[in-house]
Amino acid sequence: MAANAEAGAVTHGYSHMPDMPVDRKPSRQYKDVSWAVAFVAHLVGVVALGAAYAGEMFADAQSGAMGSNMGNSSSSSEPGQEIDPDVLAAMGLALKLSLPFLGIGLAVGLGWAIVWMALVQRFAEQLIYVALFAAPVIFGIMTLGLLLVNPVAALLTGLMCGVFSFYAYWILSQPWRIEFAKLTLVTVSSVVRTYPGTYLTAFLSTIPATIWQLCWMVSLCGTGWHFYKTGERVSVVDEQGYAHDSIVISPLGKFFIFYLSLSNYWTAQVIKNVVHVTNAGVMATWYFMSHAMPGAPTLGALRRSVSTSFGSICFGSLLVALVQLIRDAVENARRQQEGLVAMLVMCCISCIIGYIEALLELFNHWAFVQVAIYGKDFTTAAKDTMQLVKSRGLTGLVNMNLTSQAVGLGVFIGAVLSGLVVGLLAYFPIVGAQAHNQSIAEEAQPVYVGAFVIIIVVSVICAVLFTGMVSSTITSCVTTLFVCWAEDPASLETSNPSLHAKFQEITSRFLVDNPYDGPSAPIEQQQAYGGPQQPSRAYATPVPGSNNA
Repeated sequence: MAANAEAGAVTHGYSHMPDMPVDRKPSRQYKDVSWAVAFVAHLVGVVALGAAYAGEMFADAQSGAMGSNMGNSSSSSEPGQEIDPDVLAAMGLALKLSLPFLGIGLAVGLGWAIVWMALVQRFAEQLIYVALFAAPVIFGIMTLGLLLVNPVAALLTGLMCGVFSFYAYWILSQPWRIEFAKLTLVTVSSVVRTYPGTYLTAFLSTIPATIWQLCWMVSLCGTGWHFYKTGERVSVVDEQGYAHDSIVISPLGKFFIFYLSLSNYWTAQVIKNVVHVTNAGVMATWYFMSHAMPGAPTLGALRRSVSTSFGSICFGSLLVALVQLIRDAVENARRQQEGLVAMLVMCCISCIIGYIEALLELFNHWAFVQVAIYGKDFTTAAKDTMQLVKSRGLTGLVNMNLTSQAVGLGVFIGAVLSGLVVGLLAYFPIVGAQAHNQSIAEEAQPVYVGAFVIIIVVSVICAVLFTGMVSSTITSCVTTLFVCWAEDPASLETSNPSLHAKFQEITSRFLVDNPYDGPSAPIEQQQAYGGPQQPSRAYATPVPGSNNA
């Protein structure tokens, strides 16, 4: 921050504090360290389970003992069950023909994600309007289509159509909300395109996620197989009087399965939230320092996410993972129910837990922005987020909804576009040409149809993943921009006066009442909410003269 450094001022989270010596500037301290240690220790435990039991599973699979233990005593195939050589040859040829089109699908998905960012910046307002009316139109069409087929379903879709229509009317009656959403969307799109490390971080996060998922699956399968093989064999009689063999897994085995299930949810949440906090850190750095951005801001934000803020990320992620695990257990219990009343009760419980999970994920999304900007521990970030929700919650949620829906349109468009392009290009070489090839056996024809379908599905998945990563990056930055503006609009006037004037003109219509009484409040009020003893410096803003981006 060259300008502030020359003036002898230090940028803080909510104000510019003058003349603080370098040796007194708040350092970036590690927060919630115990939770970071717990997360790393749990990863070691998962790897240890895989090392202990996976070898036994692979050995049994190679020797054929796995099939005999599962009751498949006859491992030899009957002649009629052998795979036809023509089918095998068709599978090889179909794979060879499919590979180029899989590459095309990958390229289309990635290309569309890049193009979509430019479209969001160029047509932000139009996309917001399209997203606003898309839901009532879709539910209206569904209602008309279901009127003669299923009146009850038509009533439900009609109710949803009414709700979304009212929401659209409410938004249109307050045009400044669309103007604010447009400005935030255009601003964020420009920042993301300027600093591509933001969405690149999201893309690269799939590498550790994939590696970890493979390790986790090996540990789960190995552990499950060991305790299945060593479990007690019992005979169970169902309600119809039929006897079935069953395996009773030991309490230790059940605990390990529970442990691995929690690990799957927890690790997925941590990886996702590391990306979110990194993108939020980049956006906050731009907000406070757009006139003097440090080098490699994404790398600096990522470094903070996996070091000083990692414990806070692990803590918040664990809360969501526990709720997800509970919902999973309730869903399993619901599927095992046979009585109608019991099924309805479990279905209601599952819905309630699902809503709790969604609310907790939304709350974490906002709390982690506080972690990214100010380097708070998760508990303090949660308290300050509650204060922000009380004073600016409705505006923030509406803005997030409008922008995320507009950006989310790209996911649907990208999926349709990728599927159509790859489908049109691949149909004749894979399906059409082989159907007219008299030398191909009739039994092998379905192989090419199956390969064609798989190509389209993979292409659609690639488009959804790539565009979804860009959308999540923009959503993270939109939330960060809103939090920064709601808590410290003065800093934007210093770093970007022209943009500050635009925000000021729009937000002066609705951000005038209920001043935020969280960390920007007097010290006495901060202490009442467990805040710092003195205003804390913006965590995303490097100390002047340092290389820590």
